[in-house]
Amino acid sequence: MRNFPIRAEIYNPSVIIGVRDSDLKYVIILTIAALIIPVIFDWFIGAVPVSAIAVPVTLAGSILFFNWARIGKRNRFLEYKIKSWQATGVYRKRRAREFHNDSYLIF
Repeated sequence: MRNFPIRAEIYNPSVIIGVRDSDLKYVIILTIAALIIPVIFDWFIGAVPVSAIAVPVTLAGSILFFNWARIGKRNRFLEYKIKSWQATGVYRKRRAREFHNDSYLIF
């Protein structure tokens, strides 16, 4: 029986609870924010603190979102999407046909 070498999967992202390791920071940040913000503002629904409801809902929602993103989107898509929203646009000079008024033409 021949021994075949085991190919390491070092280029595949590691997945923890269905979330890629590159997206796990967003899950943690959202969950901590859902815990801290209601405590700071002292929010209650009756006698139940809002953070007791918000933390499990936020954790489950973010895990579901990133599971959906892992199945249907590319790796690190959210990071690139946020960077594209922060970018100012295309860095090039305008062409003459992009001007909508002809006032720059002198006759």
